[in-house]
Amino acid sequence: RATRRVKIYCLNAGQIKAQPEVTGYVGHDVTLPCPLIKNRAENISQVEWKLQQPNCSEISIIVFISREQFTVKDTFLKDRVEISEQSLIIRDVKMRDAGSYTCSLSAFPSGILEGTTTLVVLDQMYAAVMLKDFSWTHGGLQKNALKAAVCKLMCSPHVGVIK
Repeated sequence: RATRRVKIYCLNAGQIKAQPEVTGYVGHDVTLPCPLIKNRAENISQVEWKLQQPNCSEISIIVFISREQFTVKDTFLKDRVEISEQSLIIRDVKMRDAGSYTCSLSAFPSGILEGTTTLVVLDQMYAAVMLKDFSWTHGGLQKNALKAAVCKLMCSPHVGVIK
């Protein structure tokens, strides 16, 4: 009776540890990190950032292969984005930039790795005015409850933007 030996290799793939939520402020720059946690040597051949739109479709924002080879797509972010390492930098943040951003890395030998971060955009001046108005109108509310109410009202990219 013949015996066969089979070797089984378990690949310990890398993974992206994206932050679930990042807060940006109108007029400032914001960085959406896309850190690759490596369990072994990984060769990243491409980085792509996509944005999920309110109608649930995804648009590609930027595709990066090397410093000499990258494409910034024709979107409302076109002149305001760049990649540093795998992170997406958005310059001069606007309210409409809020949403879910996905970082997609093509890495060898792991394959395609993805991580999603929700960008919450706040207007600092508007938040301060609303907080003052609320505290005057609703003087009986506790300060923490008040901040939570204002943030919930203003910050959710899924609810919409209040100007």
